[in-house]
Amino acid sequence: QTLQQKPLEDLMSSIGINQKFRFISQLFNEDQSAFESSIDRLNSFNSYIEADEYLQNTLSEQYGWDLKDSAVKELVDLTQRRYL
Repeated sequence: QTLQQKPLEDLMSSIGINQKFRFISQLFNEDQSAFESSIDRLNSFNSYIEADEYLQNTLSEQYGWDLKDSAVKELVDLTQRRYL
């Protein structure tokens, strides 16, 4: 049985400090401003479909993400919850 996932109001405030540093280091090549602007964009879409397209087509291309990577999966999960 899985716990019901609660929707997230805001991505930035939902990312813990350790998670934030992990994302910046592993996903954004140590670039904190790139991380912040990307999270702001992910927060601002009208639907998960738009956010997912940005994740898959823009960010993952730009940073060469492996979509099976655990940090990538965490970010995708958080983004999904933002749009529940």
